[in-house]
Amino acid sequence: MELRGFADLKNSKVSVGKLKQKTDSFFDASLGNSERAKILTEIFFELKSEIEPALCASPSAGSVSLPALHPAVLKVARSRFETKHYADAVEAAFKEINLRVKAFYKKQTGDELDGVPLMRQAFRRDDKKAIISLGDLETETGRNMQQGYMEIFAGSMAAIRNPKAHGNISIDADRAIHFLYLASLQMHKLDEAGVP
Repeated sequence: MELRGFADLKNSKVSVGKLKQKTDSFFDASLGNSERAKILTEIFFELKSEIEPALCASPSAGSVSLPALHPAVLKVARSRFETKHYADAVEAAFKEINLRVKAFYKKQTGDELDGVPLMRQAFRRDDKKAIISLGDLETETGRNMQQGYMEIFAGSMAAIRNPKAHGNISIDADRAIHFLYLASLQMHKLDEAGVP
């Protein structure tokens, strides 16, 4: 899957003159609201028909550009994704999260856990503190966020990493991208918490 930018629209079939004409007519003072709404709708659908394909081409289009992903996710997943080993790319990203949390947790506690139990212990809050704290645990909002992220991390191990690690699962590029962005979010949260 190739994610492209607005610069690619210069080669599109959108008629700039036609859009300018519609835009100019939109500002005609003699038009009523219903006529303006019709013009605006026409402009929207004309642009939409060009922008969507330009921003996200089909998976068969060639190279992959996933610039918004966390560097650690890109490092382990990019080559697998580009060779269309989508499930392997996702598994590698979530294994990397597990390894990062495992190393930090072991350094803090001396204990070695893995997967769901690791995430539950690493993000668990006791007496307003946690091994990995993702919010202000003095506030209800912070405690709720901590609980929520603990569930996201643990759930990702149970529902995404484990099935891929223990079975031959096939996923498409779109689903892989969804999972990789979730992994990226988790990596960014670990950065924010100061987890090396």
